[in-house]
Amino acid sequence: LRDTYGSMPVPLPMPGPEPNGRPLTVNDLAKVAGLDNVGAAVSRSGYKGKSLWSESVLQINGEKRGLLALGDHATITFDQLPPLPADTTTFAAASFSSAKFYGDLLAIVEEAVKLGPPQIGQQVKQSIAAAPQIIGFDPKADLFDTLGNVHAFYLDSSQDFFGFGGVAMMAEVKDADKLKTTLDHILLMAEAAADGEFSAVRSEKYGRQIISFEVEGVEFGGVVVDRNWLIVGLMPQTVEAALLRIDGKLDHFVPSQELQAALDAMPKEFTSIAVSNPRRTYRALMGYAPLLFSAAQAGLRNSGMFPEDFELPVRLADVPPSDIVVRPLFPNVMIGESTDNGFRWTTRNSLPSLPFAGDVGGFGSVGTIGVLTALLLPAVQQARAAARRSQSKNNLKQIMLALHNYHDVYQSFPVGTIEDS
Repeated sequence: LRDTYGSMPVPLPMPGPEPNGRPLTVNDLAKVAGLDNVGAAVSRSGYKGKSLWSESVLQINGEKRGLLALGDHATITFDQLPPLPADTTTFAAASFSSAKFYGDLLAIVEEAVKLGPPQIGQQVKQSIAAAPQIIGFDPKADLFDTLGNVHAFYLDSSQDFFGFGGVAMMAEVKDADKLKTTLDHILLMAEAAADGEFSAVRSEKYGRQIISFEVEGVEFGGVVVDRNWLIVGLMPQTVEAALLRIDGKLDHFVPSQELQAALDAMPKEFTSIAVSNPRRTYRALMGYAPLLFSAAQAGLRNSGMFPEDFELPVRLADVPPSDIVVRPLFPNVMIGESTDNGFRWTTRNSLPSLPFAGDVGGFGSVGTIGVLTALLLPAVQQARAAARRSQSKNNLKQIMLALHNYHDVYQSFPVGTIEDS
């Protein structure tokens, strides 16, 4: 692709001198993005024992720069993951250095602005340099440097509410005190900008401060900074349960024999891992069989394409019990690696499944989605109304300020009519 299209000129977004005295080309952009040394992309799949096995490789010839550097992080092991809920069957984790990501992103921006007019590049550099003064803290030193590499996302079915309440994230912490200070500063800015429509609610439990949020009288979410982990959940109970697992007061996740067998067959060090349970996904799908058959039968009869007495060649009674279908299934595992010469992904499946779907009490079902929509729509509408009300208040404030500024200059308010003959 680079050989075929690399020399094609690319128009600059605004007039300015051409870089290096020649037109900007596709290869110039590829170099800035770090895609100039991408080699082959290969994927293969097949069977390995009872599992569906697939391997994908992205070859990099040389240093990982630009966009490729954003995904190049140190490897971790399964033992480094935080204490997950004992009954969780779906989770994902990754090694991700936010400080490195921030630095790599700034490097891409700095290289990209060199392709445009010098004045634009200077403005971008000044904006980046002024950012800490504008927001009141240094993003890298006060936020990103306080976090470690390990990040985990999971479902806590014990705290679940229609498949969403148990969603949580845990991130490794290197400097808890500095992170708490930065978090407090961010929340104070958010409360000031929301003009009373948003507030942070703090409560002390187990020697830590749990922060939840209130919008229009509705409380949700939970954030806590532990000595070693930042915990974020959609419900404060999910966060509290994580603290109890850290303190050893609740059982934590231990791989089953099936999952351990899968992990033993995979690389021991990785940059990302995803585990899902296809059993619950397919059990939920099998539960929809009566509804699907009835709907399909009625739809075909009413389509006019078939006789009225047409029947599906497969009857509902031909569908086996769900337990027979899901019994031979086992956990799915996907491992991602950053290697010396590129990136590699390895997947071991019993059957494909949707991550985080069907894992918690039928989450993802039509009925659940219907109930969830009915519950969430009023909350969404309230949030939108609050945003419009806040904007209207701000508009009124600006109008009042303008009127008073006018009065300071002309010793009177603007007239309400335009005089004519």
